[in-house]
Amino acid sequence: MKKLKLEIELTYDDELMHSGDSDPQSKAWFTREVLLKEEGGLILHSNEIGDEVGEVRVLSISNVEEGAKGRLQRASARYVERMGHECPFCGSREVESSDNYASDQDWIRVPTHCWRCCFEWTEVYLLSRIAIHNKDVEALPSEL
Repeated sequence: MKKLKLEIELTYDDELMHSGDSDPQSKAWFTREVLLKEEGGLILHSNEIGDEVGEVRVLSISNVEEGAKGRLQRASARYVERMGHECPFCGSREVESSDNYASDQDWIRVPTHCWRCCFEWTEVYLLSRIAIHNKDVEALPSEL
């Protein structure tokens, strides 16, 4: 058996499947028991061959109508949640931050790149304080 990762867009009759948005319990059931069910979930059928192609496991669900701004906000939240260790768009750990960063009085901006999906973004850090991990704090200049 071969396994492929597909990104698909599902168009379905939400009124027929779970009464649209009017019944949150039905919508939750549909999502949990139909779309996200681990075993015996969705079947991919091809009209071209008139047969089942294979079983589909849903990895994540997003609303297409939310637009680019919503997808970017979700990606940003995922990146922070993963503490910057994975690409916010494809999940790869093949990310690299540039040594050439821009800074001003309060901010540092670091260009970052994913080698897998080739997406680029900028990490932004607010400078508020530093942590000193040295026992000789008395050795610091007095004007600090």
